[in-house]
Amino acid sequence: MNQGQPGPAQPQLAFAQLQLAAQLFDASSATSIDTPGWGHAEAYLALGRELQARGDQLGARNWIEKSLIAAPDYKAAQRQLALLVRR
Repeated sequence: MNQGQPGPAQPQLAFAQLQLAAQLFDASSATSIDTPGWGHAEAYLALGRELQARGDQLGARNWIEKSLIAAPDYKAAQRQLALLVRR
């Protein structure tokens, strides 16, 4: 197999890593000097989008809303939530 092409286990591994990143952000302090300001919101939105793509609308909405709690002015999360609600 070519190293540039994902194998069947890679999407599942990437999803698990995304979940871990969101959990780590969740456990960290948003005010810590070591925590990037938008890292929480971006990880939460990415997880929400992935859950939406997997058909988990409720899980997607929860994570997208959590993204907006972390960064209320995050336009990408606002758009994603609007798209999700329209369905």
